[in-house]
Amino acid sequence: MPAITLSKGANASVTHNVPTATTITVGFSWHVVQSNGPATEVVPCAIACGQDGLAVTAQHVVYFNQMLSPDEAVSYEPDGSLPGGDVEQIEVDLQRIPSNVMSIALILYVNPDLRQPGTFDSVRDCVVRVLDRAGSEVIRYPVEAADLGATSAVVAGELYRRQNEWKFRAIGQGFAGGVADVAQNFGFEL
Repeated sequence: MPAITLSKGANASVTHNVPTATTITVGFSWHVVQSNGPATEVVPCAIACGQDGLAVTAQHVVYFNQMLSPDEAVSYEPDGSLPGGDVEQIEVDLQRIPSNVMSIALILYVNPDLRQPGTFDSVRDCVVRVLDRAGSEVIRYPVEAADLGATSAVVAGELYRRQNEWKFRAIGQGFAGGVADVAQNFGFEL
């Protein structure tokens, strides 16, 4: 079955499209246009949020320096030879997500430690994918270039609960202030 391709603002049911899935993978891919300056380093992260839309705790922000949520439901998969052209992946064990987690925000940001201030201006072909356990693409969201550009962080998408169902929403909301703006928006400290 071909993957569902979403546009900004659209959503699709993960539960319906992967009915037997207990674990899914969120894959991120992009290309960086080379320049004479420092290369832009894009970093994905996942933020497990409560009913209020804020991070449950700072330990529920999963990225390369904090690779596992406290409940072990969300994990950052180190890069390497990832399937399907993904540059980075985050794995989500839907059965382990505690009942107080209502959504998982999927973020991409330009690493401020590598390049100041750094933006998505040189990033092309940014895609977020939901994969089943076998690695088959189920849902795809090509993040629109207009939602990247001069921003340095973007909420690319969101996994969220709707009654007994998990869904994926294509968001594409950019932040000019980068990961600091993301932290403020989701209520955690860097």
